[in-house]
Amino acid sequence: MTLGTMNHDTDKDDLIQLEPLIHQVSGHSSMFVLDDVTVCKPLIGREYRFYRTLPPEMKKYTPDFRGSLQVLLQEVGEGLSLAALPNEQMSSIRSNLGTLKPGRCVRRVSSSSIEYESEGEEETASGAKGGEALSTTHPDTHNPWLEQCHQTTLNKLKQKSQPSNVVECIMLENLTFKYRYPCVLDLKMGTRQYGDDAPESKRKSQTAKAANTTTITLGVRLAGMQVYNKEEKCYHCKNKYFGQQLTEEDFKKTLWQFLHNGRRLRIDIADLIIQKLEELRSIISKLDSVRFFTSSLLILYDGYDPCSTKLTRRDRECERDRDSRTTDTSSRGRAWPESRAGDDRHTQRDKWPSKEPSPGRGPKHPTYIHETTTGGGKMLREQVSRGETDATHRGKGRYRNRCSKSPIDIRLIDFAHATHKGMGDSKIYSGPDEGIMLGLESLTKIFTDIRDTVDH
Repeated sequence: MTLGTMNHDTDKDDLIQLEPLIHQVSGHSSMFVLDDVTVCKPLIGREYRFYRTLPPEMKKYTPDFRGSLQVLLQEVGEGLSLAALPNEQMSSIRSNLGTLKPGRCVRRVSSSSIEYESEGEEETASGAKGGEALSTTHPDTHNPWLEQCHQTTLNKLKQKSQPSNVVECIMLENLTFKYRYPCVLDLKMGTRQYGDDAPESKRKSQTAKAANTTTITLGVRLAGMQVYNKEEKCYHCKNKYFGQQLTEEDFKKTLWQFLHNGRRLRIDIADLIIQKLEELRSIISKLDSVRFFTSSLLILYDGYDPCSTKLTRRDRECERDRDSRTTDTSSRGRAWPESRAGDDRHTQRDKWPSKEPSPGRGPKHPTYIHETTTGGGKMLREQVSRGETDATHRGKGRYRNRCSKSPIDIRLIDFAHATHKGMGDSKIYSGPDEGIMLGLESLTKIFTDIRDTVDH
């Protein structure tokens, strides 16, 4: 079927409605959920070629690439409907899945707000550009960062799809699917944040930005984060504007926060992260010519902590005492307390719920707490309710957590500016990517220091 001859009306019943990925913590464009295990994003030629020619040893540390598909954009009232056109690749992915949940109509309201409609219910969220705080008017189901990039994505897709109203997308593995409460850390890797095709103005601006962040000194900077807090029954979220203002010490504290669930520090998670970082570094050190310019590293784990929920009252008191001693030690040594860059006035303990809900009666609406900074450096926080009845939290046997070994995942993503000798580029590099190697070394050291501080 060609774009010019496609009959939208005839194929309407075959369309698969797309939804925004609610756990997206960073990025310039939105990711869309095709089904529980697959997401899609607008196709960029270089990224598509990179996935197609990816060195085999890297496949373990990149999302599973599942081909491409066409997405139809249709005006529905004041909204914009995104739907995938089925193909053979999609059929093989969906063969073992049941009925998909209904899609949503995404409204284009203004340059700074979006709305969703689903089954007659309306959810509204509004946001502001830059580092300003977001605000909502209805309990919603997405990470606050979605409002920062979603409107831009819709506008770009609309322009790109003219005149056929069809755009090409790539299909990738949904890395958050297997987690009940996905804790996600998005890290911009390497010391160079522009591609070979970047104009001189872009090179200068990105070089200047890198010089004022942890990019140059550590080879990594925070692009986004969400971590589930068991005490508050919510996600704590940080965005790239927060990350750009972090010093080295603040960055270390932020990684400490990523491992803390409000009740205990997840040393079990730190151990697994260190193992995978070391393995990934070993693989990249042997890759010749590959450059991961502007790529990111995702670190994910499940905020659902079965070990913690099974602790006795005495065990929990011991955990709190240990965490208290760790925090006290931090002012004298290497431990990093759960504080935030900028204004710490919003971290008062008395704002946190002090008791667990009764068994089987979890909180109705866990929330996102969005933390960002204004131009003057003032910290702002904003809560966005999140319903636990979301489809990603249903289903038995989907979450394979074990107390002895909680699962984590580490993947490199975003290859719009990546290159290697198999891509046919005029400029070919030699040896491994030293920039990303520095970033992986820094992360390994920081997570090791966090683990060893608590162990000793």
